[in-house]
Amino acid sequence: MGSFNKLDQNAGDNSTNVQAGNDVVINKYGLEFKDVKEIVELLFDKNFPKLQEKALKQAEEHVQLFYTQFETKLREKADKVDVEKLSEPDIQADLNDAIKGAARKGEKGNLDLLAELLTKRLEVGTTEIVSMMASESLNAVQHLNIRQIQFLTFLFGIKHFHFVMDTTAESLDAGKRLILRDLDLVREIGITDIQVLEFYGLIKYSEVIMEDLTLENIRRKYEIFSNIPKDSFKQYLRGVCPSFYSYLEIYENKAGGNIALTPVGKIVAIAFFNKIQNYYKETPERWIH
Repeated sequence: MGSFNKLDQNAGDNSTNVQAGNDVVINKYGLEFKDVKEIVELLFDKNFPKLQEKALKQAEEHVQLFYTQFETKLREKADKVDVEKLSEPDIQADLNDAIKGAARKGEKGNLDLLAELLTKRLEVGTTEIVSMMASESLNAVQHLNIRQIQFLTFLFGIKHFHFVMDTTAESLDAGKRLILRDLDLVREIGITDIQVLEFYGLIKYSEVIMEDLTLENIRRKYEIFSNIPKDSFKQYLRGVCPSFYSYLEIYENKAGGNIALTPVGKIVAIAFFNKIQNYYKETPERWIH
């Protein structure tokens, strides 16, 4: 990436002024996409000035992977993002943390989700609370494995996501199968995974046996189930929505009723939810307010 330990540029009106020394300071007047790569390089050089050649090359490759995904996200949402937000100290700090995580862990650091969550902070329509939760999630997501991320998304798909339009039992079953079918690793979730997710503030777990209202909430959300008695609904669902019911069994086996997604957990779950399928897109603002 070259040496950027000392870089000083004069900036006129409507120009970019980027300086890197002991600190990285970015004063922006009309930031553009082309400036983002320079900022990433500056922050990388600031954080990893003394790596050995082999380690430096690997770290550079990791950061390039992150930058490529970040740039792709920015261009996909070009009409929604305000790149000038990168001049804000808290967002620059998040970018700095993302670069450090990417350099150390590469693809194991979930670079695609890092890019998605960082881009969410730059979107014009992002609410303050969602932006805060996206910021909090950037550190957590670097430490998760794919099984744990799938489990967050699985919980979201079972406990929260529902189709807003009236539907038939058959279409509900097909829809749930569509959004949950690629989350097979949740079958392997163990207590250590639960502890990791709780440690990073993504879930709240209670060992106390609680009344789980998930089934009742499903019954109430869909008009097609309005005449089905509460006591017989589970067995009824097994008959008319066999695929959905099979996922509910996994949910029960993993004590899903004792687990609540935090706002940080929801934003990670939604980011992955939107990644794995193109049929139903969710916005964090719907669930975090």
